[in-house]
Amino acid sequence: MILITTAARPQNIMPVFIMSSKNQKLTRFKLAELPTHLTQLKTLGRHLKSNNLYIKRDDLLGRVLGGNKLRKLEYIIPLAQKQKADTLITTGSFESNHAALTATAAKMLGMDAAIVLMGTDEPGQKPLNEKIQEQLDVEIKKVYYKENDPQSRSALSERVAEQVKKLTEDLKKRGKKTFFVPPAGCCLEGTYSFVKAFEELNEQMQNSGYNSYDIILAVGTGSTFAGLWCGTKKANADVKIYGISIARKNPRCINETIQAAKRVCEYLNLPVPKENELNITDKYIGPGYAKPTESSQQGIETALKTEGLLLDHTYTGKALGAMMNMIKEGVLGSRPIVFWHTGGVPGAVDALAKPG
Repeated sequence: MILITTAARPQNIMPVFIMSSKNQKLTRFKLAELPTHLTQLKTLGRHLKSNNLYIKRDDLLGRVLGGNKLRKLEYIIPLAQKQKADTLITTGSFESNHAALTATAAKMLGMDAAIVLMGTDEPGQKPLNEKIQEQLDVEIKKVYYKENDPQSRSALSERVAEQVKKLTEDLKKRGKKTFFVPPAGCCLEGTYSFVKAFEELNEQMQNSGYNSYDIILAVGTGSTFAGLWCGTKKANADVKIYGISIARKNPRCINETIQAAKRVCEYLNLPVPKENELNITDKYIGPGYAKPTESSQQGIETALKTEGLLLDHTYTGKALGAMMNMIKEGVLGSRPIVFWHTGGVPGAVDALAKPG
């Protein structure tokens, strides 16, 4: 695996993990139950006065509590198997769906997992995803930052990278053969999985009689959005994608999404997107990552009351709250809408379990 270092990339842009060459065929190891359901949200649609509102249920991918990271792992795992790795290493926040799913996949395949988790040093209830990893008996290292200390947060990435390095060296001394899974599955293989995911959705929509429609989803690292965008270009589809950044301000969020798309574009001989081609807004971030907003709370409550859907404050709550506002503003609604439920159910459970 090759990693483009900080010195070789623009400031604040996530590292681009390159694991497969352009001429190498990407293979899938089946972990998820595909295709996921495409369901019309009739009650929510009536509530929002919006006909033809649908949801893509990637919260029902079949392992733990689902989530889009499982699709990415299906295309990353074959590389670990090819290298005959016996231990998967990755990083994520204490609430990370990716970390929990990586640990789960490792155990399912008879492998070990070692996870570097990061988060605030403030006391609080332990997230469900962290509990799942503990139940799986994986090795966990923790890196903390001080909530109101910008210097502590700015050095977080470097401290996490150092902890990963130490953990990898320690595991190798113990005779382990490790494989590093990029954070959030943000790499060529992970992003490519959502080219395939778009093909899956597009077939479902065409079978329902729709060739033109809009997709809206939460955007973290930008990898999922990038894969879907590449999928629309590969299929030459009349589909517009709207992204709701959940943590990163623009232009950083858009630039990171372009970086995520670039490798897939090169792999598929597609043009690399320009900034003005990506519809990603940062107006719904609120106080920051995993921090509730008035809009996300409205989205979470409305989804539960109208459709019995569980959404979280980190990703899907912010995206659905944004969708509701965009329908009211007339940005969405002129043609069918697909809300892509990217998962995060453990986070929804965490929010429900909090007192008050």
